[in-house]
Amino acid sequence: MSRSQKYVQRRTVSPGNGRTSYTVDQKPLDIEAALDELFCNLAGSKNHEGWVPMYAFKNLLLGSSCPVTPDDGFMSRIDMDEDGQVSYDEFKSAMFELCSEDEILTIKLGSFGTTWRRSADIQWLQLHMLIVLALATLLGSLIYFKWILCPLFAAYFLNFAMGPLLDLMTVRPLKCGKRAEFCANSQVGTPNSEAPARPGGLRGCLGDLLLHGKIPHTLGCLVTILLTMLMIAAIVALTTSEVHRIIDDPIFMKALKDGANRAHKHLLDIGFNVTELHAVVMQNKAPSNITLITEVSIVAIGQGAGLAATVVSDVFLVTLLAIYILVDRQNGSLFQQNNEQEPSIMSEIEHQMENYLKLKTLVSIITGLLVYIFLFACNVRMAFTLSLLSFLLNFIPNVGSMIASFLPLPLIMCDPNLSGMQQILGFFLPGFVQFVIGNLVEPMVFGKSLNLTSLSILATLVIWTTLWGVIGSVLSVPLLCIMKVCCKHCDHPVAKSLFMMVSENPGLDIYSHLERQKDSHMSTHRTSHAHEILQQQETAM
Repeated sequence: MSRSQKYVQRRTVSPGNGRTSYTVDQKPLDIEAALDELFCNLAGSKNHEGWVPMYAFKNLLLGSSCPVTPDDGFMSRIDMDEDGQVSYDEFKSAMFELCSEDEILTIKLGSFGTTWRRSADIQWLQLHMLIVLALATLLGSLIYFKWILCPLFAAYFLNFAMGPLLDLMTVRPLKCGKRAEFCANSQVGTPNSEAPARPGGLRGCLGDLLLHGKIPHTLGCLVTILLTMLMIAAIVALTTSEVHRIIDDPIFMKALKDGANRAHKHLLDIGFNVTELHAVVMQNKAPSNITLITEVSIVAIGQGAGLAATVVSDVFLVTLLAIYILVDRQNGSLFQQNNEQEPSIMSEIEHQMENYLKLKTLVSIITGLLVYIFLFACNVRMAFTLSLLSFLLNFIPNVGSMIASFLPLPLIMCDPNLSGMQQILGFFLPGFVQFVIGNLVEPMVFGKSLNLTSLSILATLVIWTTLWGVIGSVLSVPLLCIMKVCCKHCDHPVAKSLFMMVSENPGLDIYSHLERQKDSHMSTHRTSHAHEILQQQETAM
């Protein structure tokens, strides 16, 4: 066997006597070909014309299984022309001198001297790079299409709030927990059986209204929208009346202005930089530059008008989308599932959203009522408005209750009609309510239904608030629930690991999923039984 060739021994086991024998593969492993491949990988070339930097060659020897450690004297001896680079001939002679043939064959390098990796490792790296690119694309899409995604998600969120009112008027049988009322519905049926015939037209609508208390879907949508608008109008009227009462009180307005002046003075004392316009407005000084004040005022008016136009357009778009989605809601659900035996991902997401919104609305109403009672008992102004803000801010996790706790502070401190005890109780009692509900009640109420870790909720709040502002902060928890459901149903290790990270108790979601399947089977059985009773009654008649 020549110096430049080596045959590979292959071990085989004879089936007759079980002895191990060695045979020689007829294909030789060319040592020079292996050296050519190593040199080309290090030099980044496809021939022998390139060169290898001295540090790359030294790193190759240090990372190989060669018994000799290259020192500076050896490296200087290798570099015959003393140019700090290793040519192909120098590389070849050095490798034959330091390493044996077996050691040369075991050295594997990637392109340009990088670490050699298995195909599985390369596929793993490619897959995760694709995931990173997909996340970057998703992030860019969320920012670029913010103008339509924010109103769309807000409209869906609003529909989950208006949906129960529409279902109360248009869906039969009514569900109360796991028990159903008004089961004798003429439209009850199952996919495997024919529903009994129902009179059409006005006669059928009157029959549903008189027998089951059910109104047509279109009329139910109109009534739901009308009641929602009336409730919003009543809230706006009450809030406006409280604001007008404060504006019409000159004593309170003077005290509020003095308090603002004192706060401004404290800001100046601690070195907070303010503009000349702030000094003019807060301290009632004559402006030193009328042109500057006029230009700033025009800019402020323009910015205020632009902001008002943006708010009005967003409200109009959200209202329009909410009406379309509400009209499309059928049989008490936005997303109809094809298989009644196996709830779909969309139906599970809808169940999560409805459950979250019901519990969150109930907790927020209790918070608002308690805040109103304590503020009204302490004779604090704008008690209804502050309690309404507490109700709305409670939908922002963690941060909303903290903000709501400090909202009454300026009104309490600047009101000369309040005694010292009223000021103390008017500030600390609503704050105590926010603390108890936010830190004790909500974890117990949402612990089993949401099953989310506190760190994941806080991180999601920061991310969505950065992307979508106030709407993102309100929708942060629902969007996290959607992501958790999608990860639970996704057959991928990254999705499963993300699901385990955001879930407080991953086994709880699996148990809840099985419970919903069981409830779906029981509901189908009850519906089929009610249909059989109706058929028996019609046969007897």
